[in-house]
Amino acid sequence: STGGYVTAFNKYMLGYTVSKHGIRVYADGLRHILHPEGIKVSVVVPGFVESRMVVKQAKQGVKFFGLVSNKDACERIVKGIEMNEREIAFPALLYLVVRLTQTIPLFFQRIDDVFSNSPFR
Repeated sequence: STGGYVTAFNKYMLGYTVSKHGIRVYADGLRHILHPEGIKVSVVVPGFVESRMVVKQAKQGVKFFGLVSNKDACERIVKGIEMNEREIAFPALLYLVVRLTQTIPLFFQRIDDVFSNSPFR
């Protein structure tokens, strides 16, 4: 899930995001360890996929950015496995936004670190 790339800001999401991050990191390690034996490992990183839970919440007014149908999700996963992708992430725009929001705070922190030691500050 793209939840493995975000910080949980409430107690209800903490366990979810930590578990998704852990699975992603574990699978990445397995990919490197098992590569010499010809075993391929891919991680599926979906955004919101149409499900009973999502449809029920959508009927209650919850908005899901980049909602993907089950059919499209399955096709994307099969294609990713066939291409031996490290991460099979979809939809692309949601994945890009999540990854950018993960790196932007680090960028500003680095800028602040550089200027905090500046004699001009």
